Amino acid sequence: MKLTETKIALSTLLENQTFGDYAVLVNYDGEEIFLSSEKVDRYSYFDVASMGKVLITTTLILRAVGENKISLQSRLPEFFSDVPAALQNVTVQHLLTHTSGIVRFEFPNTAKNYDREQLAAMILSNPPAFAPETNMQYSCNGFILLGMIAEKVWDDSFENLFERFIRVPLGLVRSCCRIDVDEPNAVIGYNRENHQGQRFDDHNVRIMDRAVGSGGQFWCVHDIDTFLSAVANRDSRLYHPSLFSAAEQDYTPNYTEGRGLGWLYVDSRYPQTGRLFEEGSFGHCGHTGMSMFISKSRRLRVIIATNATRYANIKNQFHGYDYGHTMKMREIVHNAIYDDLFR
Repeated sequence: MKLTETKIALSTLLENQTFGDYAVLVNYDGEEIFLSSEKVDRYSYFDVASMGKVLITTTLILRAVGENKISLQSRLPEFFSDVPAALQNVTVQHLLTHTSGIVRFEFPNTAKNYDREQLAAMILSNPPAFAPETNMQYSCNGFILLGMIAEKVWDDSFENLFERFIRVPLGLVRSCCRIDVDEPNAVIGYNRENHQGQRFDDHNVRIMDRAVGSGGQFWCVHDIDTFLSAVANRDSRLYHPSLFSAAEQDYTPNYTEGRGLGWLYVDSRYPQTGRLFEEGSFGHCGHTGMSMFISKSRRLRVIIATNATRYANIKNQFHGYDYGHTMKMREIVHNAIYDDLFR
């Protein structure tokens, strides 16, 4: 397997400062190629941002379902008190598929002193954008609630649950929920000018100052691929084998994007995988410039790790950025890989 076109595309994107650092891993039919910028290797930390929604949060929730601790139809009042009437019928499945009506809003600085129940109450007090299952809107705050549900189910912290049920069983070598601001072999992914005492990229995660269900985790490409391999092989160390197919199907065929249980479902509505991933493939992206996708039929998995969103902001002197540049970067790299493998 040669990735000539992919190398050219990555070199051009780097020269154009679309990103400052990158790591790309392609595993096709059991053969693997790893490409990276000069100071990056398989074990370099990247802020995976929303990829954590699948890498950790979805995994914990599906594990809880497989152990009959909760069901996909469990409703918010089973976990939280004083749930508003408009959200009484929101289920775990609604949260996983982004069809709950609960939408993201930026937390005030005062929320940094909130405990879990106060944070949940704040999220639930915000009026929903629509009634459950009548629309789809990507929801970081919905996944924060899912992380809280996992904590309640096992009476343990999100970080400890990651250690118990994912990092240790899979033998992950470096990935974790927090790194130092001067951590060695770590790519700077935050889209602001300086670290402000924290590596976390996302505003709400910075307010909470800890890994949560929506993000705030640091993984290396080696460990992401270990996880994807476990998913592709229906590894029961993650969750019950019967739940893999259920998680990877499309629950939102009538809306703007295909959504599985946590996973993003690939079809003609989704351009960022280009020609590389056919309908029925699945994966997820991270706002910092990350993505991971699996095609079962092509026996293919691809990880793209970059800090593209930071560099979009650098180009505008940290006065805002066009996330479309990050989205286009993914499409370019995926199409280059397609040309190398299938053209």
